[in-house]
Amino acid sequence: MNQQWTVVGLHKGGRGTLDGAHLAASLRGLPLANVSGWYSGDFRPDQLRAIATHAGPVASSALPALSVKAAQQQLVACGFLIEVTGQLDDATREALRYFQTGWCGVQELESNGELTARTRLALAFAARNNGSLGRKAHNFRYQEFRLDNKGHPRVRRRVGLAAQAYRDRFGPTTILRSGSSVEHNKAVGGAPDSRHLYPDHWDAIDVSPQDRPVADITALGMWTGIGHHAASGFVDHLDLRGGDPHAPNVFPDR
Repeated sequence: MNQQWTVVGLHKGGRGTLDGAHLAASLRGLPLANVSGWYSGDFRPDQLRAIATHAGPVASSALPALSVKAAQQQLVACGFLIEVTGQLDDATREALRYFQTGWCGVQELESNGELTARTRLALAFAARNNGSLGRKAHNFRYQEFRLDNKGHPRVRRRVGLAAQAYRDRFGPTTILRSGSSVEHNKAVGGAPDSRHLYPDHWDAIDVSPQDRPVADITALGMWTGIGHHAASGFVDHLDLRGGDPHAPNVFPDR
């Protein structure tokens, strides 16, 4: 008979210990049916009750300022340009939405701007790993997808996953450009309907090195728009405009 186990350990840190309500909230959604075996004796009764009942007591909807401040610091570590105020303000909620939109962990996050338990775990992982997009796009960071190469990170999960597939096949890859404002796109000579344009598209990346022929990218079966240098045929632009990735839209980009 197959069994699933969830191991729960508590480690005391500088900010104290987790109470039963927050412990229960962090376990919600895990395949935990009951508790068996032994424990070290370090758990408090409310923590044990939270584990044993799984759902546990409902945590307060108001997040402690310390939790919000930590999340803001983690967002800043990932390249989001927000103030660390300890308040879950509009700017922080917007940054959370775009963090969630780009997250490439094993499970995607709901893009609702809420500081959920899963979002907290993802933020902690990303900040601890230099802004990583997550385990399924582990070679890329949020900072590589800054709007106009200087603003807030703007990346979609499917772009991060496709970029990782490209990198897995062809080796180290630099993102030269991703999402662009109309002004920046015009300044760099982009097409008026460029797939780089934020907020309309932003599902494109320009890559370096530019040494792969169109046939190699088509064989990858991930990208639906492929731009290349007219003279050399080497690819410099990739996007997800829709259609069949095995029969992509191919065009000279220079």
